[in-house]
Amino acid sequence: MLTFNRLADRPRWSRALFPVSRNAVGPDFGALMALLVLTAVAVLLTGCVAGPSMARKTVVVRSGDATHTVSATGGLSGVAADGVLAVVPFAEADAVALRRGEAVSVTVDAVSRAPRSGRLLAIAPSAATISGVTEYYVTVTVADRDAGLRDGQTARVAVTTVLARDVLVVPNAAVIRDRDASSVDLVGPHGQAIRTRFQPGAVGDENTVVVSGLSAGQRVLLP
Repeated sequence: MLTFNRLADRPRWSRALFPVSRNAVGPDFGALMALLVLTAVAVLLTGCVAGPSMARKTVVVRSGDATHTVSATGGLSGVAADGVLAVVPFAEADAVALRRGEAVSVTVDAVSRAPRSGRLLAIAPSAATISGVTEYYVTVTVADRDAGLRDGQTARVAVTTVLARDVLVVPNAAVIRDRDASSVDLVGPHGQAIRTRFQPGAVGDENTVVVSGLSAGQRVLLP
């Protein structure tokens, strides 16, 4: 009669996948379950290592605007029945971007925290230097008349300048800047992060203009 040793004569792969106790007539199911648990843990760990981008949020390269908002605090001057004037000093770096006739937002906390719409009326032709800081005084007008407004009240004026309109942009939060290079992590075909350099244009408060290197619709990973 042909006989064989259950442990020694089994194929090596079979012994690895289906461990057998020397005292049992079949597979050692306890060992088998332990093997399955270890395999599942290995799969989970491998997935976490191979696809770290899956836990990161994504944004899309799209068409939009790049804007920059500057603000300064001054005082109300010339409160009249038909409107209010405010004179505020803007830092010279901010004043360069201001233009007469631009829309402004004026907030007077003493009366209401709600911003009021206004217009930039004039920019002083000469700078004023106070304590070593160079500033330009800007006059704005607000048509909205509130009985609570008084000369001398503190006013905060904000001006939003459009640096680029209806262009390809990517959120600043997604841009990786290293010296003179700008890059983003694109989502690859298998969910992996692909570091990709691009040429940036104007940088706004929220968005960076894409000159080249990226296309509309591409998904970008946030840090």
